[in-house]
Amino acid sequence: QKGGLDNLLRQEFSTSGSTGGLTVLDERSLDVAPITANTKGGGYALIRQHEAVFSNSIMTLKQVDAQLNAGVSGFASGEFGQQITAAYDRGAGVILAADLHQMLDNKARLLHARKNGKRSVENSGMEDVRYLIAEHRETNGLPENHLNLQFAGTRQRVASWLAAPAPIGSLDFVSPNAAVAVAVLSKDPKDIADDLIAMATPEDGTPNKEWTDAEEKLQISIREDLAANLGGDFLLSLDGPVLPTPSWKAVIEVHDSQRLEQTLERLTRSIRNQVHGEGGHRIDIESNEVGAQHFYSVRDLTVGSTVAQYTFADGFMIVAPSRALLMEALHTHASGQSLSRSAAFRALLPKDENENYSAILYQNLSPVLTPLLSQFRGESADAIRQLAADSRPTAICAWGRDSRIEAASNSRLFGFDFVTLGTLLNSRNKVGDQTVRE
Repeated sequence: QKGGLDNLLRQEFSTSGSTGGLTVLDERSLDVAPITANTKGGGYALIRQHEAVFSNSIMTLKQVDAQLNAGVSGFASGEFGQQITAAYDRGAGVILAADLHQMLDNKARLLHARKNGKRSVENSGMEDVRYLIAEHRETNGLPENHLNLQFAGTRQRVASWLAAPAPIGSLDFVSPNAAVAVAVLSKDPKDIADDLIAMATPEDGTPNKEWTDAEEKLQISIREDLAANLGGDFLLSLDGPVLPTPSWKAVIEVHDSQRLEQTLERLTRSIRNQVHGEGGHRIDIESNEVGAQHFYSVRDLTVGSTVAQYTFADGFMIVAPSRALLMEALHTHASGQSLSRSAAFRALLPKDENENYSAILYQNLSPVLTPLLSQFRGESADAIRQLAADSRPTAICAWGRDSRIEAASNSRLFGFDFVTLGTLLNSRNKVGDQTVRE
């Protein structure tokens, strides 16, 4: 809208020193710039009278500049352009649009040329992906985020693993105090196993040797003994203190707990019988009862420690690092005072016509960030303190339709100040032998 941007960019992103910086061009300097020009990764900025264009390619800048000078390109009337126009019509704040089919098709040709076979893309079901449209806007001061991943037809193979929306029962085992919860509904695990087998099968139709060898060593049928006993509702959460041991919890839907337990014990025996030499760990499952409830401990016999504990309840398998966490999960489920029934949690869900979802990602990390302060110092401690003060509980919900996957959230950037988060990740503070980034 006014001049001065070019000078500001030159000042703020100088090409002097060890960094590549940003090379700022006008149309005259772009015309004489060689296509092979290189800024050592710094990139280019073309400043026109009414537009600024950024790219890492001189050729791309020349093409965009020519198109802007030529006027209407016809892109908006094409199928991809119509998708973007529709997003603008809904009210634009920030729009990210990608023609994934074209991008994947180019990648598949590369794989084919390298004899990795285009078959890997075709077998994954991702060959039918079309467009990704992500939108962010503010309505009455409140953020709205929406993502739409579109397919040419009914989702197949990996693309179909996200199930249709339905009640998510695994959330009933998570308390309202959870810091993180990721709950997903998948299609029947037997069908997923079929997809994996088909994807691993060579073009001549012969059985995949690695798959059959694995089943022979494990002494189980992955499809019949494992997948057939599982349902499609599963969850992973951080629900309790993070120190000294993170209070993680996994909840998995189970069709036949007795058969699944027999499979796990047979699997454990097979692994134990194959452990040889130094570095091997012998695993065993121990069981005991507390009242009418059976609890199982996965023990590492080599070092004498408990790897995890689990139990079964109301069609689900609950796994955690300690029995205390299992008892808390059972109490949360029995009392009905779970995250899914919390008014504060439900207030975070998108305000739309959807009552159920296919997946939910929830975070409320502020309460668990403060205890971490004792493990850090200096710049890292300041960054964590700032993150704890600024973060807000957020939820992202997704649902699978026949020919698309959608996701929505009413939150701002997942509740974090990403500048502060970047400061933390770039910190060189050490915690024991690990960096903050690790």
